[in-house]
Amino acid sequence: SDWVLAVEADAGDWPAERLDLLHGVTQLIAVERDRRDAARTVRRRLAQEVLELVQSGAAPAEIAARLR
Repeated sequence: SDWVLAVEADAGDWPAERLDLLHGVTQLIAVERDRRDAARTVRRRLAQEVLELVQSGAAPAEIAARLR
């Protein structure tokens, strides 16, 4: 899903320092979003692997080991 940063102001009137700060904040938000997306991708991949183990009739010990 998309993220939106809303600022209640006319940024066209802002001094360069404040615009630089806003740019820095948006970069931090982008890094956090990338981190969360990467973590979500890993969780989904691991869940898929566990599901495939269950569907293939893998031994419970193997499934438990993968869950750890």
